[in-house]
Amino acid sequence: MHLSDDGYNCFFIFFTMCHIFILIISLLVHCTIANEYGEYPRFNTTVISNILNRLTDKSTYDKRLRPKYGAEPVDVGITIHVSSISAVSEVDMVCEHIASLNLFSFNKTSIE
Repeated sequence: MHLSDDGYNCFFIFFTMCHIFILIISLLVHCTIANEYGEYPRFNTTVISNILNRLTDKSTYDKRLRPKYGAEPVDVGITIHVSSISAVSEVDMVCEHIASLNLFSFNKTSIE
């Protein structure tokens, strides 16, 4: 059994986008938590740049093309559930929040 090339490319692009999204969310959460406690994070920007460059390598990823270009569009959904919002500071515009994020795709790739 193997995945068709078109299905593999679609999966790879979706998988890459999920990783980029998770990386960005992780960085934002880290910055928010560190900022609340007065600790500013010290990021090694070279490492972050290398990770993002590897995920968006020009030889395997073309940001101009959507998944399954030339076929039916891939339906991608994002669900965000905010569990709680508390301690909103009107002076500093800082709030504490708890949220969960789910990414899903309605991909109909055939496996042969």
